[in-house]
Amino acid sequence: MKLISHITQFFWIIPVVIGINNYRHLSNITKVFIVFLIWSLFSEAWAWYLASEGINNHFVYKITDYVLLLTITVMLFMQNKVNIMLVLLCMCLFLSLFYGVVFFEEEFGLIGGFHTFFTLGSVCIISLLNLTRVIKQTQFIGLFNYSEFWIFGGLLIYCYSVVTFLCLYKYFGSGNTILNLYQNLYLFLVTIVSGFLFTKAMLCKQKVKTYY
Repeated sequence: MKLISHITQFFWIIPVVIGINNYRHLSNITKVFIVFLIWSLFSEAWAWYLASEGINNHFVYKITDYVLLLTITVMLFMQNKVNIMLVLLCMCLFLSLFYGVVFFEEEFGLIGGFHTFFTLGSVCIISLLNLTRVIKQTQFIGLFNYSEFWIFGGLLIYCYSVVTFLCLYKYFGSGNTILNLYQNLYLFLVTIVSGFLFTKAMLCKQKVKTYY
């Protein structure tokens, strides 16, 4: 099932290919997000290789945490007016990542530990705030043509699911049947669904104004 999990992650190659093909027609925020998707594919292949060689690959996922955080921060600052709460949240996120790496190595006993949990949880909050902003300002008119809607929707679904997995891991521990089912089936489906949402974002060719 671990093999299936790795293969499923490469489902994100579909939005990357479509995004590169439509690159000139995409919004700047969507172009930034493509970079993160490319890194995700590369890091998954890197982690897979290290694992096959018997080398600890946890540091790869920690780097991905930083790349995700940097991507979200850049996307927020590319907006014409940045919500101060989101900026402060990103600052706290950077501090938590540093604190987690230095002081709480493997606190949860699994990949990433404390700072991964906090990073993905914060991304969920940021995504939810952005989805609320877009829906409120557009009043559903032309909403499906906004790449931000699909990007943050996909991030919210995926990150929330991983955070839930971390909580289940903390409660049940490794080797639990419920945890294994959640990891192998539910996260499998979530990765595919998020990939579809990211693909839809790459199909939104029209550049639109960001609302606040």
